[in-house]
Amino acid sequence: MRKSITSNEEDLKLIKLIKNDKCDVSFRRLEDKHSNLFYSVCNKFRNKVDLDEIYKDKSFVMFKSISSFNPTKGAKFSTWLGNYSRYHCLNHIKNNFKYIYSNEDTITHFFNNKSVDEYDANKNHKTDLEHAFAILKKMNDKRIVKIFK
Repeated sequence: MRKSITSNEEDLKLIKLIKNDKCDVSFRRLEDKHSNLFYSVCNKFRNKVDLDEIYKDKSFVMFKSISSFNPTKGAKFSTWLGNYSRYHCLNHIKNNFKYIYSNEDTITHFFNNKSVDEYDANKNHKTDLEHAFAILKKMNDKRIVKIFK
């Protein structure tokens, strides 16, 4: 009687082929098998990231998780990939959090068409300048205010 192979054992064989032989077929098979897990984890961050941008990183995340996976640690590959996908999304949020976006036309007008000196000369626009600097002060890097002054 033939013993059936478990999903985890199949993953381990595919990972071994990928690491040792750089087997593209095994990589695609493992990627296809675990794509839903990747998408499921990323969808939990749909309100904080651009999912289309994250989805483009699927092969990269898969490759990095395969490369760093160590079966002697006792974790299943699916658990490792889920955690790696989660941290990829969190790092993406952290790296893009430093940008502040505003839909207000006055700020866009301020940064695109006027210099700081022009705004200082025209007192009617002083509130726009103050508002712009209030937004800049919210950024983590306090040097940005000095740059714009």
